[in-house]
Order: sequence, then C-alpha cells, then structure tokens
Amino acid sequence: MYQASVPVFRHYLSRVSDIVAVAGPDALDARISDSFPARQQFATAAGFALRIACPLAGREVPDLPQGLGPRLAVARALLGAMTPAEFEGAETRIIRHRAGRRGQSSCTFTACRISSSI
Repeated sequence: MYQASVPVFRHYLSRVSDIVAVAGPDALDARISDSFPARQQFATAAGFALRIACPLAGREVPDLPQGLGPRLAVARALLGAMTPAEFEGAETRIIRHRAGRRGQSSCTFTACRISSSI
C-alpha cells in the first residue's frame, strides 16, 4: 500500500509545489469554466493525499495550514516521514472521511479502489 500511495502523492505534490512557486496570484486565482480556482484545487490535492495516506498508515489526519505554500510543505513533509512499515495491514484498515456535503463514508482501501473504478 505504501508504494501505491506515498511515492505517487509525493511526486504530484512536488510538481504542484513547483507550479505554485512560479505561478503568480492571477494564475492561482484563475478558473477554468465553473471549476474552483487553481489555488483551491491545489489545496484540495494536499488534503486528499493526507486523507488517504494517514489512515492507511494508522495515523490521524492532521489539520493543515490555510496558506497554500505552508499547506503543501506540511503535506509533503508528513508524507516524506511515512515508512513502508506503517502500511503493514493497511488493506484491512477502514478509512472514514467526509467530503463535500454528502456525509461520512467508510470503506477499506480495496473496497474504495474497486468502487471508485466502477
């Protein structure tokens, strides 16, 4: 589970951090059609990575800073501190999360992966 999640999240959050470093405020506040601004998309990506990786590693999902730069830095640092040993038995752990206004969902990683691919 570690290999399928942490290196992938670290890679993409590294790319996002690179984009944020060179993008100006106008680019980060830009929208495509009726989507959220890029700034919010990137902040959501950082939160999502931890909402998956932390429960799989048996950790609580931490609160993240509001600012985009610090939020990305904290998420990347937390992911970087995770070890494969923490993910032993992760396929049986139940992940509970709340996204949007739909309420709370629960599933094992295998069940989430299968149901999200349907």
